[in-house]
Amino acid sequence: AALTVRGSAAGLGFGVSVLTLVSGAYFPIDLFPGWVQAFAEVNPLAITIEGMREALLGGAGWSSVASDVAKLLPMSLASLLVGLLVFRLALKRERRVGTLGHY
Repeated sequence: AALTVRGSAAGLGFGVSVLTLVSGAYFPIDLFPGWVQAFAEVNPLAITIEGMREALLGGAGWSSVASDVAKLLPMSLASLLVGLLVFRLALKRERRVGTLGHY
């Protein structure tokens, strides 16, 4: 599984970079084109950063933070399930290829 994971690290790094750039951490989301703003609305990093800003800097209460947590819980569960599935497929591939003991 380690070889499969190492081979896909570039794609994962690219995906994380895109999520980070569109999260509003470096640039305000309002400066992006409309389609990027639509993507940022479902970006878990953007939701987390905005919720933290509201809670820490804006003085928002628990009701505001609770709505962000409610959005993030299904995303977290889906991410966990997809990760387990991908790991299982990678392990199956490494067993088939015979490279499970290599690293």
